[in-house]
Amino acid sequence: MNRNLLLTSLAIFLLSLFFICNTPAKAGWSRMESGTTAGLRGVWGSSGTNVFAVGFDGTILHYDGSGWSAMDSGTSDALYAVWGSSSTDVFVVSDSGYVYHYDGVEWIPWDGGTSSALNAVWGAASTNVFAVGNGGVITHYDGLSFKPLDSDVSHMLRGVWGSTGTDVWAIGDSSRILHFNGTVWSKIDSGGYASNSWDISGSSESNIFIVGDSGNVLAYDGSFWNVEDSGTTANLRGVWAHSSSDVFAVGFGGTILHYDGMNWTVMASGTFPILFDIWGSSSSDVFAVGTNGGIIHYDGIPSPTTTSSTTSSTRSSTTTTTGICPLTKMYGEYTEETQLLRYIRDNILAKTPEGQEIIRLYYQWSPLIVQVLEEDDDFKRDVQEMIDEMLMLLEEETE
Repeated sequence: MNRNLLLTSLAIFLLSLFFICNTPAKAGWSRMESGTTAGLRGVWGSSGTNVFAVGFDGTILHYDGSGWSAMDSGTSDALYAVWGSSSTDVFVVSDSGYVYHYDGVEWIPWDGGTSSALNAVWGAASTNVFAVGNGGVITHYDGLSFKPLDSDVSHMLRGVWGSTGTDVWAIGDSSRILHFNGTVWSKIDSGGYASNSWDISGSSESNIFIVGDSGNVLAYDGSFWNVEDSGTTANLRGVWAHSSSDVFAVGFGGTILHYDGMNWTVMASGTFPILFDIWGSSSSDVFAVGTNGGIIHYDGIPSPTTTSSTTSSTRSSTTTTTGICPLTKMYGEYTEETQLLRYIRDNILAKTPEGQEIIRLYYQWSPLIVQVLEEDDDFKRDVQEMIDEMLMLLEEETE
């Protein structure tokens, strides 16, 4: 790349930063230092001071109430989910079909009863554990070993949860819903739901939630599955139900949703491109994990009247007028362009005093820019072309 082109791309990059909408973070959400950049896919704990997070390259992290530390997993497998019956009985499933078990001392690889990737794990007890995965695979642990069960489907299964060992649900691609009654798995009518499903969680046999692509949410009332209005079109990847009036869901664009028993509301974190999983010890002690070693924590504190921008472990508030931001007006809230620019802002720009000053200037000039975009189609087109060019240059430089 020659000097003139470099200077031009730098100018475009700086200009584009004024068009990045700073999605406000809930006051109670704050970033935690994980000590890794590996993508994290699952989180679970036996208490608020004994939490496990797992991810790519065999990553297993442990939180003791003070901080996160790396554990020796003994593998480089991609680890997709974690569940346990206690702090000394923890199961982690992997892309190799192996299940890694923690006995309070070390992680030991177990044969998962399949060579297919296992995507989720849940148990009713230490001797009654279910894991689901690619190709419709379901394996069951009876206290001695994992053995495959007949699911009668070939679709990828991504989530599993139950209220008891005789009331277990598995979900996955093509709106597939399966139910286990303690003897056999059967296919269940999704009630018109048409989306790939990614996670399932509940607080009782009559209060269960499924989340999936394009903001789709299904809720089960004990008799029927019903489609709910989540208020977002973001792809959702994880859900955790504390009670019928306290449910959290996470997904693309750092999206966090909360359900209060009546409505879903957005609690966008504005921190990571994708949040994959969420779990809590209580409604005021919730952990979410995602890309680039991302871990955020919710302490239940209500949102103040000012919007907040979270950078690293420090939360700073800036009073500003909310509304449509320039970037989302041009590209949309959850597009690849918007997510990429937000990632650059939060992981590069926000880490320097100069970058923080540019973010501050965004607040100052954003309302005026939005007004011009609404009134001048030529200006809107020219700006979008500049940002498109900048994104193309970034992609070329990273190839």
